[in-house]
Amino acid sequence: MRMKSRFVRIICALSLVAALVPLPLMGVAVAATEPTSFTSSVPTGTWTSETAIDVSWDGADDGGTPVDGYSFEWSEGTITTPDETIDSPLDGEVISAGDEHTVAVKADGSVVATGTNTYPGECNVSGWSGIEQVAAGSGYTIALKADASVVATGYNLHGQCNVSGWSGIEQVGAGNGHTVALKADGSVVATGSNTAKCDVSDWADVVQISAGHAYTAALKADGSVVATGSNTFGQCDVSDWADVVQISAGTGHTVALKADGSVV
Repeated sequence: MRMKSRFVRIICALSLVAALVPLPLMGVAVAATEPTSFTSSVPTGTWTSETAIDVSWDGADDGGTPVDGYSFEWSEGTITTPDETIDSPLDGEVISAGDEHTVAVKADGSVVATGTNTYPGECNVSGWSGIEQVAAGSGYTIALKADASVVATGYNLHGQCNVSGWSGIEQVGAGNGHTVALKADGSVVATGSNTAKCDVSDWADVVQISAGHAYTAALKADGSVVATGSNTFGQCDVSDWADVVQISAGTGHTVALKADGSVV
């Protein structure tokens, strides 16, 4: 199993393993059930330059005989600058919480939502399909589809739902009146109200984005972090951060996970 993009969606690989792996190992032609747990020799969601990674899925069933687990290994061949990540089986933001509503992606690519629906339709997601990621903003919902396009529903006073022309997207983030998205080439696009929080057009080599209340933060491939927008509380003071592997933007604060497991 070869990793092939910055954010590999293990949720898809997990289903494939559950359906196919028990058959040749156990020699039975019956449908398998999904595994219940996932482990990896490299922490999920982190960068690695290791040439081999062991992962296992436990709790699968071959239709009658419990399976203890399966281990897989793949190799880059040579150690290179980190260009791959392992995501957990729940693949990033399968669940996302907004101000007053929660949305979630189901295994079949459909979406469910609960909470207030007083804005024009932030929970109107029952007709969506082929969804890989969701992001709940303030009164609206954004979703990334399997074809790398984006859909949105809900409050659109500032144009935060104007995403119908986007393509080649790998990740979406929803804030308070603005939406940002990471493209496959490492660039970032944004739409919505702009008090500098949408000033992302010159960003490059980005591997993760996070939309805060009135600002946007992004993780770059070299482990550094950039931010733009409201800085009332110093939430954009990230220029000296290094060796970061994950970020999250809140209302007035930014947090980051470093490669050594510490948090700033």
